[in-house]
Amino acid sequence: MGMLRTLNVAPTQLQPNSWAPLRAFRLLVEMFWLKSSPHVFLHFYSSRLAQPVRWLSLVSQAVVALFTPFCSPYKYFKNVFFKISIKSTGRHYFFNGDTPKFPLYWT
Repeated sequence: MGMLRTLNVAPTQLQPNSWAPLRAFRLLVEMFWLKSSPHVFLHFYSSRLAQPVRWLSLVSQAVVALFTPFCSPYKYFKNVFFKISIKSTGRHYFFNGDTPKFPLYWT
């Protein structure tokens, strides 16, 4: 959530292959009991906007790379869209009261 807030993107704006390093980084931080922040993650990765600006990719910094890239691309991912409905029982995962924890729509 913090990464999405820092980058000011909705989950659907993040290119599918960019979710893998986010998850791997989170697991690494949890495994070694490290303090994590979006700024620490952005030391190892930079964001790159596709032109025209529609999708955001996370690109590993060559000098300080943590992981090898996920090589299997999600071809044609831009042709598939889905809608997520938030039930009242799961609302706390997405909102602090009435405030969203991260952008829920494209900005």
